[in-house]
Amino acid sequence: MNPHQIMLEEEKFVDFKQESCTVDEAAAKMLGWLQPPIHNKIIKVTPYGEIPPAYLPTMRHLPMPLDESLTQQREMTRSELLDACVIYKSYEAIEEKEKKVIECDERIRKASIYLRAIKEELKNKTSMLVIDQEATDETGELHITLESLDQFAREKFGIALLDSLEPTSSTENNPSTAQLPIPPDTQTIRDSHQDNKKLSRMQQQEHAVLEIIKELGHNPKCLPVNTPGKAGVKVEVRKRLDGHPLFKGSTIFEKTWERLRSRKELVYADEVSFPQKNTMGDTCGGG
Repeated sequence: MNPHQIMLEEEKFVDFKQESCTVDEAAAKMLGWLQPPIHNKIIKVTPYGEIPPAYLPTMRHLPMPLDESLTQQREMTRSELLDACVIYKSYEAIEEKEKKVIECDERIRKASIYLRAIKEELKNKTSMLVIDQEATDETGELHITLESLDQFAREKFGIALLDSLEPTSSTENNPSTAQLPIPPDTQTIRDSHQDNKKLSRMQQQEHAVLEIIKELGHNPKCLPVNTPGKAGVKVEVRKRLDGHPLFKGSTIFEKTWERLRSRKELVYADEVSFPQKNTMGDTCGGG
């Protein structure tokens, strides 16, 4: 066994405190690197200062920008291929090294896709990616909360980053989270509590807002227009959800409201262009 790949238990530590990561680290996590919560205390590099691939999943942070890390990994695999062409007589051995180079190129391609998707998502006003402002201010580099990154990766790419009992549609980075078969007798019979468990966190937030609006006696598609000097329905809903575990972040409620508004699931009465019945049985007219 390669001595650089021997990782003793005393060289590892558990970290439950990490709550966010940089954009580069976010893409690295989606590649299967930097997986919490068990990390290496010591990283044994090669004589040329290169990090063996076996360490990447258990590192806590990237030691260099992602593009440099990927370039280093490709140079390592290409060097091994060239060495194999000189040392080995077996075609199979050379083919195996060549396969590693191809895998590395595919990893670089995926990293490019993930980085572009993350950066585009951060531009959205209703982005599902939440910025950790405290870590951003402290380090001077933008940090994304791991929880929102996990949700983004699941919904956009089917990749689960955080340990979860929920099944995911992809097993590329997390084989243990493979889709589990549903017993035949439960495939068509589910109560609302079970369905709610299968909703993403963002969907649960949206569901909670819509439910509160209905409890207040309003139709989400025909919300009463705000009256000057009086608290509007949005303020009332925010108060009702204050302290709710789904709305811990200071901007979570605002982003949830904006997502619902952008999809026309929340519409004010003066925006309705046709008569509609509200939940109290009154007609909701519009302009």
